[in-house]
Amino acid sequence: MDKHKPALMLNQAEKLLQQGQHLQALPLLEQYTSSQPQDARGWLLLAIALHQSHKLQEALHALENVLSIEPRHLQARNIKAVVLCDLGKLQEAMQVYREALTLAPGDTSLLLNMAIVLEQTGDSTAALEHYDLLLKHHPDHASALLNRGALLLRLGRLQEALHNNRQLATTHSNWEHAHFNLGETLLALEQWQPALAAYTRALEMQPAMAKAHFGRGLALAMLQRFAEAQQALNTAQSLDPAACEQSKLAAAARSGGELHEFNPQVIYLLKQALRLSLCDWSHWQK
Repeated sequence: MDKHKPALMLNQAEKLLQQGQHLQALPLLEQYTSSQPQDARGWLLLAIALHQSHKLQEALHALENVLSIEPRHLQARNIKAVVLCDLGKLQEAMQVYREALTLAPGDTSLLLNMAIVLEQTGDSTAALEHYDLLLKHHPDHASALLNRGALLLRLGRLQEALHNNRQLATTHSNWEHAHFNLGETLLALEQWQPALAAYTRALEMQPAMAKAHFGRGLALAMLQRFAEAQQALNTAQSLDPAACEQSKLAAAARSGGELHEFNPQVIYLLKQALRLSLCDWSHWQK
């Protein structure tokens, strides 16, 4: 074989992967690793191609080959944990992350992915600890702030979520997801006008963001701007019907009842009824 051919083959395969053409890259990488079995880079790229092709067990085997050549290879360990998660082996994935973090305690990708897996296993406390550790060294890390804010919101820790998501929207002001998360928090806090502004800002950046249209519709409904609210909800429905149905169920749960007829007036009235039911009437003057 031409001594330059393997290098050219590897470069071509890497370019194909970068272009999202993993199926075309796969045979090149299989041929390359067969002829260059001691090249960790070749096995790593093969693992990536196999993972993207949903050949998960084969991807694991390729990653083991990387680690047999370079035992401290952090990217291989990270990808191995991702593959294990895809196989539903979350505990094994966490063990891989723990071992990798002993090699690189401050690695941002490892801390972020470990936090995500901890969330998936239901360990919110440990997940927050890992987000916090990452943010201690990288306070403006976009994904960590985004995930941490969403987790705080799900946990009902609204003021902490608000502080987190305001920081996110300030430091990443051109990211639609930052403004959407801020809108979700403000909506939960019943700050309708600021929530509307946050959703609107997200849509200025990404007009096809169905969930932002939906949130905007809820904020408009609570501001009693019913015609605009209906238009926003209709837009969300047309952009992503399945996601819109899930959002309707979530909105019904937050409003304290079932929405048999989903329209802005019903949303508003149901929310107002919930408020009344939660009032303390013990000091009402009779």
